[in-house]
Amino acid sequence: MRRFIVFAATLALTLGLSDVAEAGKRGKKGKGKKAQTEMAAEQSGPSTRALQIERTGVDDVDAVFMKAKDPVDTVRRSRAKVNSVSTNLNTALGLAEGTSFADALGDLKQRAEGKIQMVTSGEGFPKLEASDAVPEDVQRGITAVNTGVDDAGKAKTHLESVPDKLTAVSDEASEISLESLTNSGVSPLKAPKVLKQIKGNLDTLSMAKDEPMALTDSINGLFQDIRTTFADAEG
Repeated sequence: MRRFIVFAATLALTLGLSDVAEAGKRGKKGKGKKAQTEMAAEQSGPSTRALQIERTGVDDVDAVFMKAKDPVDTVRRSRAKVNSVSTNLNTALGLAEGTSFADALGDLKQRAEGKIQMVTSGEGFPKLEASDAVPEDVQRGITAVNTGVDDAGKAKTHLESVPDKLTAVSDEASEISLESLTNSGVSPLKAPKVLKQIKGNLDTLSMAKDEPMALTDSINGLFQDIRTTFADAEG
């Protein structure tokens, strides 16, 4: 009986500390600075590495958390696509790694010597077109920008439904109790490991739930950089 009392107290404490809403508020403070850094630095950031839903080996628990797998994967894929936009443009132009997207766009504009026109796609995204014959490196740059815009635009659309999906999983996970775990056959000896995995998954959901807004801000920033750089070349 004493083991179960300790188990219950530990479970209540862990799930309380892992409340998704509160963790989300804490996470946002840490992301304020991050949103202002270069996207190249974000490739090695925690948002890319840490978004993993771990199986606990308890079927009832895993059935809840696996519902978050697709939306979390969407966040990870979207982050990779956003990170690649600046990198791919730098590669196309042969610029140094870490060159900002705005600086790379300025370099592209300078090389094009007035032969790039900015248009708006049917989705409302900025796109670049060559108004006359341009050197190969300029064409590579135009292609890199437009491919990046397409990828970022699709990512932005896919991210719209992610927060609601993750909130639903978080709400369901918050209902996990001593009774539900013991009904699933979890023993007091196994409980600490399960509790740690539950906390880790809840933390992942909290981070993932904040990411769509941060990613959308990054995407909007990319589009604004394009519009600002080529404002005088709008067609």
